[in-house]
Amino acid sequence: MAAARRRRRGTEEARVGGQGDRRVDGALRARWHRASFGRRLVVAATALVVATAAVIGLGLATQPGYPVGGASGGPIDGLVVDELRHRPTPGPWRLTTAALGLPEVSDGCLTYSVLASVGADVLVSTSSQLAYTETGCYDERGRSERLVRLDPLAGTVRWSVDVSEISGGGGTLAAFVDEARGDAIVSTTGLYGYGRGASGYARVDLATGALADVTTSDDATPIVEAADDGLVLVSVSPAPVYGYSDDPLAGAAAEALLGSQSGPRTLLYRRDDLGTPVWSGEQTGDISSSVLLDDGLLVVSGGTGTVIDGATGDERSWADDLSPSAQAYGVDDTVFVVDFGRGMDSRAEVSAWSPDGTERWRRPFDQDRLPVVTGGCVAFSDRTGVHCADLETGDDRWVVERTGESRGIPLVSDSRPGRWDDDVFVQTFSARSGLGDPGADRALLLLDAETGAERMRAYVPPDSSVVAVSRSVAYVAGSDSSDAIAGHRVFSTVVGVDLAGGRTLWRLDSDADLQFWGGALVEIGDDGSIRRLVDDVRVTDTVAR
Repeated sequence: MAAARRRRRGTEEARVGGQGDRRVDGALRARWHRASFGRRLVVAATALVVATAAVIGLGLATQPGYPVGGASGGPIDGLVVDELRHRPTPGPWRLTTAALGLPEVSDGCLTYSVLASVGADVLVSTSSQLAYTETGCYDERGRSERLVRLDPLAGTVRWSVDVSEISGGGGTLAAFVDEARGDAIVSTTGLYGYGRGASGYARVDLATGALADVTTSDDATPIVEAADDGLVLVSVSPAPVYGYSDDPLAGAAAEALLGSQSGPRTLLYRRDDLGTPVWSGEQTGDISSSVLLDDGLLVVSGGTGTVIDGATGDERSWADDLSPSAQAYGVDDTVFVVDFGRGMDSRAEVSAWSPDGTERWRRPFDQDRLPVVTGGCVAFSDRTGVHCADLETGDDRWVVERTGESRGIPLVSDSRPGRWDDDVFVQTFSARSGLGDPGADRALLLLDAETGAERMRAYVPPDSSVVAVSRSVAYVAGSDSSDAIAGHRVFSTVVGVDLAGGRTLWRLDSDADLQFWGGALVEIGDDGSIRRLVDDVRVTDTVAR
């Protein structure tokens, strides 16, 4: 996010960087294919994953060393993050707002959000529709609302297009990229800023930036909830009516609008035809979640699961004995169903299912911490420690028990962009000199995904988390200077940690906003200019292979 946030409230608005230098399947969150409630569940889970920490006891550490990479001999997710072994400094290029196709923008008013990667490039949305009553940043005509494709390594802008028609007047956008088809579905997300409150979506040509199938509405808010290479899930809700509560005209307009609407609707489209829905359904209070499958849509509602055929729209039963409060979400080829029971004081339960409706396993967990799929297993953390459950069977692959005094629950991070292996990052409440000082650095652990053995222990600032990983360095940023929204993070402080020994390589404190754009760490000036930060010290092959 650009420096506008700092002008608004003294800190930056968070956007998580770290989309790919290589092919990443759409937006980073595209692995979790869910509709509106499911998306909120992921955001809640992510918030929990950066909120608290604990102390765990571990066995002997494995031999220090750097990962060898996935099957391709590189990063597992295809993202090559810059190898910054020394404190990074500004590189040779600088992009101005003019280079991005933007009009002149007042200092501190421009916002950037990295939406997705396209090969080595990134898609970035821009806006200056911020809290204009406080900052004077209001852009009445939306001239700064654009979508830009650029190469963050070379500083090359491929194209820049006006998206004010669908951008929601400063609201956040999401992009669902399909590189094989050569397009991205770009949509508002429902998190609006301070502009016109428009909502819509469009198909964007990845080669030229041309918009097609633009869909907007004056009396409704169409939003793409999820999309894959075959299907697109859209929700359509009545548009809000703005006005003072004592304004009779606004009240009459709201009453007329609500009287003419039958309620929120869910529409399922084939990706190659956004004009004619395959299926539509009215949303009721019973609908809890939806998951895109390879061949259709799973809707979990009122204790039953129904699959909508993606080609015909026909419905078939998926499961009929679920809890009335069950909510579903998908990770790759597994559907997880979560039942939160009767409130936070009761234990929750998660079950894993095959897409065809076959239940694999189920087990209870404490609601303090939602399970995280990472390292090839489902990681549960509670007051006893960290449990790595096999993805197929649900059986514990390994358990790391807590020892000594504890003031919280172990915190397992979800998979970090750029990782070279499936090892598991765990944040703890353990200070270098023991418990006591709330401001002291806390232990960040890297656990072997197969055995649970400790591969690395580093001490990082409290309330911080790993935002990206190269082959030999973990990049850690503090949450006190960022605000996680829509999977993107901006920060002003970042620490480089050696993945083999855990020592701190460097710390960068910046007056500007810092963000990962693809595999590049960039610095965003108050005037909206962008510079890539690089390691000036030439790194020879010092990383053990």
